[in-house]
Amino acid sequence: MNKLALIQEIENLTFAINIATEEIIYDIKKQEKHPTTHYIWRTKGDGKVRSRHAKFNGKIFVAWDNPPAGGYHPGEDYGCRCIAEPYEAETENLQERTSQTVTSAATDQGNAWGNDKLGWHYQFGGGKPLKLHEIGLLQKVINHAETYDQGGGSIFERVETQIFTKARQTGSGNYPDSFRRAYSFHDVVWGLGGVQVYGTINVNILNKDKYLMITAAVDYNFEDYFEVTVIGDEMDRVKSAKGLHPPFTTPFYIRDKWSTKIEAIIKK
Repeated sequence: MNKLALIQEIENLTFAINIATEEIIYDIKKQEKHPTTHYIWRTKGDGKVRSRHAKFNGKIFVAWDNPPAGGYHPGEDYGCRCIAEPYEAETENLQERTSQTVTSAATDQGNAWGNDKLGWHYQFGGGKPLKLHEIGLLQKVINHAETYDQGGGSIFERVETQIFTKARQTGSGNYPDSFRRAYSFHDVVWGLGGVQVYGTINVNILNKDKYLMITAAVDYNFEDYFEVTVIGDEMDRVKSAKGLHPPFTTPFYIRDKWSTKIEAIIKK
């Protein structure tokens, strides 16, 4: 090989090395930017969020090369403050897990009411409805719904069971659902019993080999029709016909709401 041919061969080899190096650097940067193939769309959760992006919140998206409707990933659209939360979706790394966290709830005001204040309102409140957060009880009610076993699990766990049962039947995609059931909240305040807890669920399911990856937005509603009877020095709930209550008292509603997000991986 003559000198010119050797120089050309060295230049060709150098060029190939440079190209390979650039590709490696690109892959490393891509991995740093997108550490997982899947991500969960997260909004800021305030009034400035685009309605289209609000619908994406909490949902799992696959493949960075294929953006969802609108043509943008989180943070790419003009002024978008959404983020992409990395989501590990490779089957060999999947393990069953479930989390349900509160995403929206009003802040409690003042000290929590007990039977005495509720009884006073029953007698002198003229039937004015109350909100749990107005009487300092919303967080206590949410904690009760999350942790207290109502026979078959807590309220949160019952909702999760409903979602997982239908998800296994549905297999993949999106669907709405609802729930309603009466529960006791005697552990919060004895006067709260026979409470209707109802709400709506929006579920997204991603089918991945032997697993289902689930995200769901749940809106809970609390509704109690408060009426009591006095037995000695104690108050107790009575299931009476409307209007059959002690003289000079007026039943009233106690209502409130909160929202949660559920993220789960379950076996099919």
